[in-house]
Amino acid sequence: MRFGSQLTRFMVLAVPVTALAMGAALTLDVSVASAQQPTLVPGAPPLHPPDVAAARHLSGATSGAQIPAPKALTLVHAPADIALMEDHLREHNVPVADIKHSFVAEAGHRIDCVDAQKQPALRIASMRGHVLGTPPTAVAAAQAEPGHPGAAPPPGSSPLRPPTGVPQASGNLLQGGRDAAGALRECPVATVPVTRHTLDTLKTFATLGDFYSKYPGGAGAGRHFAVREAAAKGQPPPPPPPGEAIHDHAGASRGITNYGAHSTIRVFKPYVMHGYNEFSLSQIWVSAGAYEDKSLQTLEVGVQSTPDQHNGDTRPRLFVYSTSDAYQFWAAKTYAQAHASGCYNLLCGRFVQVANNWDWDAPVSAGEVDVAFIKYADKWWLQIGGTWIGYYPTSLYSASGIRDHATSIDFGGEIVDNRDGAHGGHPAWHTATAMGTGAWPSTPGAAYQKRLSYFAALNGQSHYHAWGLSGYAERPTCYASGGPLYNYADANSGAFFFFGGPGYNVACTK
Repeated sequence: MRFGSQLTRFMVLAVPVTALAMGAALTLDVSVASAQQPTLVPGAPPLHPPDVAAARHLSGATSGAQIPAPKALTLVHAPADIALMEDHLREHNVPVADIKHSFVAEAGHRIDCVDAQKQPALRIASMRGHVLGTPPTAVAAAQAEPGHPGAAPPPGSSPLRPPTGVPQASGNLLQGGRDAAGALRECPVATVPVTRHTLDTLKTFATLGDFYSKYPGGAGAGRHFAVREAAAKGQPPPPPPPGEAIHDHAGASRGITNYGAHSTIRVFKPYVMHGYNEFSLSQIWVSAGAYEDKSLQTLEVGVQSTPDQHNGDTRPRLFVYSTSDAYQFWAAKTYAQAHASGCYNLLCGRFVQVANNWDWDAPVSAGEVDVAFIKYADKWWLQIGGTWIGYYPTSLYSASGIRDHATSIDFGGEIVDNRDGAHGGHPAWHTATAMGTGAWPSTPGAAYQKRLSYFAALNGQSHYHAWGLSGYAERPTCYASGGPLYNYADANSGAFFFFGGPGYNVACTK
């Protein structure tokens, strides 16, 4: 069941967004008196009031008694899992003859510059003979949606705005220079950078399915779609799956026919509990179909911190992601199954890259980044920071999904609260992984997305501000959404919202 613009808001925390959220100077008190620490959940970190919990993240106080120290992951792999990982290496890693250059990136991963026509996506049997697409040209500027106010702020809009003067985030574009062996850190024209996988890389995951997926084990991804579908039917939200990795979301969405969406995302380095297979991200979703019957199909792009997927490196990284079957790839056993279902970046040959200077595994600096999906003809093109990165062919999707167009736009934050004891989780207590900066939407330094917009026609035309959004938060005592807000008169703002939270606190223990 698809959800429309009339969808009932669910579990929304009313958050007053004050001028403090506009980037005012921070004055943070991270001291915690013993009286503020009630009885603990066994094995969990000390409890703190929400305001102190948020302050500890903003201040960088991520060690000692307040937040659990990193936990070493101990993974035991069955022979069958190792065999599947070896199969993946044979499918993903490109033959030497198709590698035109190779070097070690600054972050330590090896990049092969692969003939663009021999990249992973074009080695899939159904894609052989595919002619590489040419990047689009102009995209129409966003304007007021017909029937809604334009330059003047619409009713219920806000005089507040996100901070100005924030630099553009950077890091994914190859900048040249040379590695320790003297190899030039650039890929020639007509090639694309592909990270070389090794068995050691894959063995940092319990299974190959975990490597492909958006969470460790279980079936927890996409829960906010399930919650919204229940709300549209007047039903209570479905409970989180017991003993699995729970996904919490906070953001703003609208059900509307569209051909893509855009957001300017503020990039932060959120606190993520290292050693528990968790992540924290900010992204957009362009989608159609229903989670309940597994017809949900999505296009996703954003920035996330996943330290356990990058050898403890907590720096954020941009990503692209898509599913054709409501995130069923967690059960994927082979490369072909993952390709049919979904995965990150270039991991299973779904995304076709055209940019020869884009490194998905490079960390990105703090700042702002523009991201957009736009449908041109039979391709869903991805643009990041003004660069056309590549596209998803519409042949990956169904007519009831996003083959022809999408039916929903969604902007927000997401974290994994790993309760799966079999995958390194903590079943008894809520995670301290932060969403956004860890600050509540009404407090200084809160995360935001701004200049939210969508395309009501093909080829980057009929580009409208995202009016009519509904804010949501599944567990608002853990993470919240402040907005959506509107200020079309301010080119820096448009439609926007603040979001985030610290996770574990006195009102969010389990």
